[in-house]
Amino acid sequence: MKFELSELHYDLNALEPYISKKTLEFHHTKHHQAYVSNLNSLIAKTKFMDMDLETIVRVADGPIFNYAAQIWNHTFYFEGLIPGNNKTLKGPFADVIKNNFGSVSFFKTFLSDQGYHYSEPGGSGWF
Repeated sequence: MKFELSELHYDLNALEPYISKKTLEFHHTKHHQAYVSNLNSLIAKTKFMDMDLETIVRVADGPIFNYAAQIWNHTFYFEGLIPGNNKTLKGPFADVIKNNFGSVSFFKTFLSDQGYHYSEPGGSGWF
């Protein structure tokens, strides 16, 4: 089975100002594509070539596992992003955040600030 880069279900600029078009281009069209290309190269003419991605993640090790797991991880991440999502956090998870951070609003600011520090030169922006 040859793997292909999954398409995003939103435009590259749809998550701005939270995730920039440049960041999505870099992480989706470069990193994610590299994982797909490298996995395809590694599994050609091996026992993995006819397996689906989830099976490869479960049974492989070394570089084949690493690339397959990165593809799964990135696909899961990109599919979970929702442009224009401004829903207020509710329920038990919101209660845990309020108990530990004081408010959901403070937690969002704190998380955003931490992400900014990780995106400075040399950082990945992912934490």
